[in-house]
Amino acid sequence: MGVFQGRLNIKTGNIVKSTETEANGHYIFYDIGAGNYTGEVTGNGYQTRYFTFVVRGGTTNHWPEVAVTPVFVVRNLIATATSPSTVSLSWANVNGAASYKIYYSTTSGAASGSAFFTSTENSYTHTGLTNGTTYYYVVRAVDSSGQESAPGNEVAATPHAGFIENFNSQSSFEERWTYKQSKGCCGAGNLPDIAIVGNKLKVDVNGGLDGYMGISDAGYLVPNISSISGDFEVIMSFEESYRMRTNGYKDNSGLSLIISTSDNKKDGILSISIAGNHSGYFPGYSYNQYEGHRVGFWSNDQYVRLDELNLNELYKLKFKIVRIGNTFTIGYQLDGEISWHTESVQIDNVDSIVPMFGFYSGDGGNTRENGKFGALIDSFEITKDFSPPLPGEITPPANLSATSADAEVSLKWTPVNGAASYNVYYSTVAGTASEGQVVDSTSNASFVHAGLTNSTTYYYVVRAVDSLGQALCVNLDVDSSCPR
Repeated sequence: MGVFQGRLNIKTGNIVKSTETEANGHYIFYDIGAGNYTGEVTGNGYQTRYFTFVVRGGTTNHWPEVAVTPVFVVRNLIATATSPSTVSLSWANVNGAASYKIYYSTTSGAASGSAFFTSTENSYTHTGLTNGTTYYYVVRAVDSSGQESAPGNEVAATPHAGFIENFNSQSSFEERWTYKQSKGCCGAGNLPDIAIVGNKLKVDVNGGLDGYMGISDAGYLVPNISSISGDFEVIMSFEESYRMRTNGYKDNSGLSLIISTSDNKKDGILSISIAGNHSGYFPGYSYNQYEGHRVGFWSNDQYVRLDELNLNELYKLKFKIVRIGNTFTIGYQLDGEISWHTESVQIDNVDSIVPMFGFYSGDGGNTRENGKFGALIDSFEITKDFSPPLPGEITPPANLSATSADAEVSLKWTPVNGAASYNVYYSTVAGTASEGQVVDSTSNASFVHAGLTNSTTYYYVVRAVDSLGQALCVNLDVDSSCPR
């Protein structure tokens, strides 16, 4: 038996394992002779590490101790595309590292590549990249003698024309966003709590005791970018974490995606929101009679309710606003759904816009507490020069075929360029499938309709659905022949 304290390195020679240490932290290896070795160490609660060493003669109880500090593997590497030509990298700091080597490639397997940059910080910004190209990265820690660690986790990012925020760094968030308060008619209110927690933006809005939508009971976040002109798409992904009704007389609280003509929410021209609980004033209801949980949008000084959700549930969903010319399409997609629920509006005389999102608690009244609301924001993404297929450009699903089996029918068709999903309709009467029941939505160019009645003939139509959520094209009815 002997002890050895060595240097982390790439694996060379025979691998020998040690799961024991002496009190001084030296690693113990048993019964090895002369040769080249890589010591594999898993003791002391650390991740597996490798120490390269040489035994020049005799047995292990003849080698000298070498006192060096191991360099550990880089953990938690994150890559975020921040512009059409830039990727920002960050990772956990490594104790004992003098610097880091960032290896990259345009194919997976960056650890084996030769292209690299060097950084003395646990972050790096890779510039001069090609828009639309995916880049792969790994990082190795380097000690003071120039020895490199094994590679850490590989990550990938794709620069594109727009803005991407995945909320994985508090410092990056503070640099890239500006928080602004929304002032209601009166009241003091409370400041919302906003912080990055577990690669999500955590927002907590706690209504003030002096209600009327107090000055600090609502706020919004604006990305620090130039205003956007031309066509675009904005998608925001988030989930509600809680909503509490207090003793107020409205308690209307929620979150919204907003398009404004400036960086001020008051100049907003379009928004889509999820809100819930009680509302003193609501279209179609007497004062103080509406109580619900809804998705809707504001445009041209009018509110349109898109969906009524379960009051007692919390939802994970996405919001989307797309501009094509003077047509703005608002959409939402609940978690697990394939298609988007959409509405389109015409807004003229709009040059450039600024996307943002806001959050708010409801009106608690003169001496009553406002509502409370919490959400976790996963991502916020802007794609400029967005150009999905226009209506009429998307082609109908071709070559639809149906094959019957016991109590089921299998459908196949040719994929449609520009289709985000497909809606499958059916009927038991020829020529009526296009007005029949929707079986399901699918992102694949195939579908199995199960649970059918044998010896009954079913007729099918498939509609291709574009990225705006509009089912534009219909093929002819196809007779399935009878399930056996």
